[in-house]
Parts: sequence; C-alpha cells; structure tokens
Amino acid sequence: IMRDNRGKAYGIGQWIGLVLLGVLVALLSAHAAAVVLDFITAIRYPFELDYAEGIVWQEAMLIPGPRMYSNSQDLPFIVFYYPPLYYFLVRAALSIQPDFLAAGRLVSSLAVAPIALSAVGLVWISARRSSARCPGWLLGSAQYAIPLAIGLLVLCLHAVRFWGTLMRVDMVAIALGMMALLVAALANGRFWGIAVALLLCTASMFTRQTQLPVGIAVFLIALLRNPRGALYAAAITAIFGIGALGLMETLTEGGFLRNIVDYNINPFSRWQAYSVFHSETRTGFPFMALMLIAAGAILFGLLRQGPGGFWPPAIGQRLLHLRLADRATMVLAMLLLHFT
Repeated sequence: IMRDNRGKAYGIGQWIGLVLLGVLVALLSAHAAAVVLDFITAIRYPFELDYAEGIVWQEAMLIPGPRMYSNSQDLPFIVFYYPPLYYFLVRAALSIQPDFLAAGRLVSSLAVAPIALSAVGLVWISARRSSARCPGWLLGSAQYAIPLAIGLLVLCLHAVRFWGTLMRVDMVAIALGMMALLVAALANGRFWGIAVALLLCTASMFTRQTQLPVGIAVFLIALLRNPRGALYAAAITAIFGIGALGLMETLTEGGFLRNIVDYNINPFSRWQAYSVFHSETRTGFPFMALMLIAAGAILFGLLRQGPGGFWPPAIGQRLLHLRLADRATMVLAMLLLHFT
C-alpha cells in the first residue's frame, strides 16, 4: 500500500492500472501521429486514392454553378451523388490548398477532429451520474487520461483512417451528425439546444442524404424529454430545411432531387451487403464486436431501470421513467437508438 500527497491509500493493483492506462495513451498517441502523417501524405498526393474521388472532384468544380445537378445532357455526363454542403466547404478550403483534390482531402481529414471530440464528450456525459461513486484512483490525472484515450481510439477505426484520406463527403457528414448528438446531450431537453442539434442534423443530411438516423435519434429523445420544445425546434428546423431544399430545386430546375434521390436509388443486393460486411469484419472485427457488446450492455442497463415487462402499460411507465431520468441515462438511450 502506498499513499499520495493527500495521504490517500493506493493499492498496488490501482497503480498497475494507472501505469497500463499511461501505456495505452502512449501507444494510441503514436498511432494517432501515424494517422496524421497519412492524412498529410494523402493531401500532398496528386493522384487517385479511391475510384469515386474523380466524380466528387468534378462535382466540386461545378458546384456552385449553372450546371450543378443538371440532367446530364451535355459533357461531362455526370450524376451528382450528394447534396452541396461538402462542396461549399471544399471551395472555402481552396484558399489554403492549391487544387480541388488537396482541398477535398483536407476537409475530410479535418472532419476527424470533431468526430473524436464528440465521442469524448458523449462518453464523458454518459458516464457521469449523480449517484455514481468514482474510485479514488480514478481521480486526478486518470480522469483526463481516459477521455483522451477515447478520442485517440477513434483514430484506430479503419473506416476513419481510410475515409479521412479521401475526397469524399462521408467524414464531414458523420462529423456534423456526431456534433448534433453532443449538442443534444449537452442540451438535456432544453429548447435552443434541441434546435441547434436538429439544425446540425439537417446540415448533415445536406452533406450526405443518408444521414437520417441521427436526426431521428435526436428528435425522438428530445420529444420524450421536452415534447413542446422538441416540436418547436423541429418546426424551426423544417423551415430552414424545406427552404434550402426549395432553393436548390428552384436553382436547378428540379434537378437537385432527381440527382441525389432518383439517380442514386440502387437495387438491394445480398452479395453486395455480404461483401461490405465481410470487408469491414476483416479490418475491424474487434471494434465491431465491442460495439455490439456496448449496445447490449446499454440496453441491459436501460431495461434494468424502471418497471419490468414489455406490455403497453409497462412500456408507458418505462418511457415516463426515461423522461425523468438523469442526463447520462438519456444520452445512453439516444446513442442506442442511433446505433440501432
């Protein structure tokens, strides 16, 4: 048994835990440095890294402009895959980088930072409970080392390291969605926080149109927490979203939705689904397993709170319990809904 400068007893096992935590942070920091070097190298690399970068590059050259989201009757024959927000950010990044490809990759790599910070914030909030007692050894430097490790762990995900090097819209869309989750968690049902979170969800959808799940998770939990505030915030968001949609439809003479929806509908393929799942399993199986375990643990923890049973009266009581629960429980429910 050893004692710190305040005379608090530390067991040898707790010291070992602190040492291992320090080693983990050091290893993750080295890995993060390697990822940053990957990003820098990709930004400087003048050729294709992914087959679709050329399409996104061409779209960035035409957005904004009179030919954006056109019906592809003239050269270059191109389908505009995504909404315009990412392309506007690439245009802004051109003041820093010399060409569209470098600017697009710069935007993608910078988007990793808010993803990691949002993950840190969400875990920090969901782990803080008024009834929870923090172990003595966790106080001090360890309580900062653990969130730091969480942020660095995000860079270990193969998808983050891969997509962060590309001129693609995905990292920016996910970053906006993660920021929306964090703002909703901080708001804890307050009206203006809900409104900002839903506006970020809308921005995420105007970056990649498949980002609907994050908006559903934020809105449903907000509706449970503060029904009136959630409905008012949704009304404000709808005004901005529908207004932006109407503007894009008007400027493109109906070509906006035709490109990002009609031209982008693909038939379902079991083989494609299997190949995607197989490739992700091969590169990130431990993380996928941890995600499933975490989701199951969160679900089990939520089911343990409040009344038991799944009949309508019990479900209603569970929802009432969740509405009155602490912020950490609310955040866990929102994350589980988004994951599902």
